[in-house]
Amino acid sequence: MTTTTQSGIFSLKLYKEEKVKVLIVDDEDAVRMLLSRFLESLDYKVDTACDGWEASTYLSTNSYDLLITDYIHPGMDGAALARYAKHEIDLPPPRVIILTGYPESEILCETGAEACLPKPINLSKLKEVIEEVLSGVKG
Repeated sequence: MTTTTQSGIFSLKLYKEEKVKVLIVDDEDAVRMLLSRFLESLDYKVDTACDGWEASTYLSTNSYDLLITDYIHPGMDGAALARYAKHEIDLPPPRVIILTGYPESEILCETGAEACLPKPINLSKLKEVIEEVLSGVKG
């Protein structure tokens, strides 16, 4: 957007910050929809995938700031997807949050994820962890 002073002497170009891009991966439609709507309400740009294979296509062609993935889903599971996102794409790697019912410490070591959250998902806690992860504070 360009604006001009009343005297017309100069113009100032204003840039709007780009939205944070998030990829959500879960094989449950209801979970994908819930997370997508919640994150969009927080002004994030969201894409969704139903499994790791679909997500890997998104990751190889789009740059994401954050990957939120279920740990267990068909095909490429969350652990393999997190490793792929961190080490095998030519784009800057996203930060990763894993959603799971399994012990967190094992998953963090195995995947290199910045954070794990238990299912069922507490949206307030998710928001807090996303803010920590995106600010560089390990969740």
